Amino acid sequence: QRGGYEHFMLKEIHEQPKMVGEMVRQYDLAMKEEAEPFSLTGVDFNNILFLACGSSYYASLVGKHIIEQLTRIPVQVTLASEFNYSEPVLNKTLAIAVTQSGETADTVKALRKVKEKGFPTLAITNVLSSSITRLADQTFYTMAGPEISVAATKSFTTQLIALYLLSLSLNNIDNSFRRRFTDDLRKLSDGIDRVLLNEKQIAGFGKFMSRFQHAFFLGRGLNMPVALEGALKMKEISYIPAEGLAAGELKHAPIALLGPDMQL
Repeated sequence: QRGGYEHFMLKEIHEQPKMVGEMVRQYDLAMKEEAEPFSLTGVDFNNILFLACGSSYYASLVGKHIIEQLTRIPVQVTLASEFNYSEPVLNKTLAIAVTQSGETADTVKALRKVKEKGFPTLAITNVLSSSITRLADQTFYTMAGPEISVAATKSFTTQLIALYLLSLSLNNIDNSFRRRFTDDLRKLSDGIDRVLLNEKQIAGFGKFMSRFQHAFFLGRGLNMPVALEGALKMKEISYIPAEGLAAGELKHAPIALLGPDMQL
């Protein structure tokens, strides 16, 4: 049911604080029982390979930034559809498949390819007993609940939280930093709530954006994949052509497209 919202996507946007809060709560419970949510003890790997498509691919790019910054473990992120047509060089690699449905055909095929080579595998998904869960050695569920709208909203956000929690389970992160980090995650649910209180103002921005025929989304560092996801949403929901760019790349050809019909 839509729960009083005009459509399912709006409902699922407003479900994000609850979903994020529940994920962090479950993490806290696991830590009190001294049970890491990601059981990687005994898994032998020197680097990580993310396999994903669409929004899950952009979430994985955020994961790469987080994990490399916090743990110094090398991370590669590859589109599953491209991985299936390549011969990658893998060495002591942990392969992580990220998929909301657990049924994304290219991602399932890519993970099967890695598994056949004998590497350890982990799935991050939202759907119990999906194809990817039966294939992967281990599964972490994002617990976002049913996502009826085609466009990823709460599933994308919970994937980001899952990747933050994964980073805390890797290597020997300082315990004081882990506590501060977890405290910040606990506050995130309230932060999302405060953003959603500005819904009318945000709708006004949408009305302003509707006047333009094209859009560039710019970001740097952690925000670059968020810009890519923003451009994807603009195309998918409004049918306005949009492109996500690393901020420093604007001057390399894209700047030639700027004009009165382009929103930056």
